[in-house]
Amino acid sequence: MQFSKKRNIIAAVKNEETLQKALESNVETIFVLSGDICKITDVVNRCHRANKKVYLHMEMIEGFGKDEAAVRFIANNIKPNGIITTKSSLVKAATTVGLDSVFRIFMLDSQSIKTALSNIERCKPANIEILPGLIPELIDYFVKNTNSNIIAGGLISTSKHIEEAFAHGAVACSTSESSLWR
Repeated sequence: MQFSKKRNIIAAVKNEETLQKALESNVETIFVLSGDICKITDVVNRCHRANKKVYLHMEMIEGFGKDEAAVRFIANNIKPNGIITTKSSLVKAATTVGLDSVFRIFMLDSQSIKTALSNIERCKPANIEILPGLIPELIDYFVKNTNSNIIAGGLISTSKHIEEAFAHGAVACSTSESSLWR
């Protein structure tokens, strides 16, 4: 993901109402976290017409297989800027077809950190979204131990959360809190 500035707010949208707010906002990037295969091309086209980058969450869009063929189909036919996925194999598939990706990792305990680092080493993602993004020490850790852009996401609901994430090295914060999309 190429960021036009260091401190990016990403709109995380789950329905038509929040999509419309994101399209009318100042954010440059939209993460689409729900939808279905029948309507997603229209969503992507609307984002592009509004000059927004759009990333589709592979595991949350109904109708997509969770495999390399689905990534190829998305890249060739739907044409978002990228995908979001929790699967390292899909990060690699996206890279193969020239599609940007965000590797989404959930931090639950110390084992999930070890697993994440192993997967990051294997798929070498350009972008990692850490959830929840409320733990500044984890942001620091991944900034220092990977070569990826770090995005703080999940439970980001105040300006203070965003400022802390940026202070600890995140290049972006994704949030569904539309009041923060400025």
